[in-house]
Amino acid sequence: MSVTIPSPVSNIVSIINNFTGFFIGLSSFIAIGIVVYAGYLYMFSGGDPGKVQTAHKALLYTAIGYGIILLTWGGLIPLFKQIGGF
Repeated sequence: MSVTIPSPVSNIVSIINNFTGFFIGLSSFIAIGIVVYAGYLYMFSGGDPGKVQTAHKALLYTAIGYGIILLTWGGLIPLFKQIGGF
């Protein structure tokens, strides 16, 4: 009977992988909430340029922020594969 001891590197990669998965899910939930809020501002702006501008900025910044998060996550996948924990 043999006992295998997990590598500390694979444990760290697994922890980071779990954290990034949680973070992606949380950021997706927040991004959807901001998009819904921006849509609400657009619908009920009543032609007020300030509210329309606020809604436009909310959509733009949400798209940029979520894009950066996804690109960062996409950059971590090859790193995890190279380390061998993915």
